[in-house]
Amino acid sequence: MSLLSKIFDLTNEALSVAIWVAGPLLGGILISGLVVGILQAATHINDPVLGFVPKLVFMTIALSLFGSTLLFLITEFAETAFAMAAQVKR
Repeated sequence: MSLLSKIFDLTNEALSVAIWVAGPLLGGILISGLVVGILQAATHINDPVLGFVPKLVFMTIALSLFGSTLLFLITEFAETAFAMAAQVKR
């Protein structure tokens, strides 16, 4: 396997891990922000803190529930990256 092929494989895996780690968290924040925005528009309450607190609460809950799984994904990728780097010959 050539060096360029290894780099492409590692890049592909890095993007995949980034999507799996950030996707659920950002998707949940997007949904909570949308719900709060609709409620703020319906009630004419334009307090910026009201939009920030639900996002913070969601992020805290999501990280406490899924943090170990996300950390496992990142750790596995790092181990793979270091193993591939060790195989590269000058």
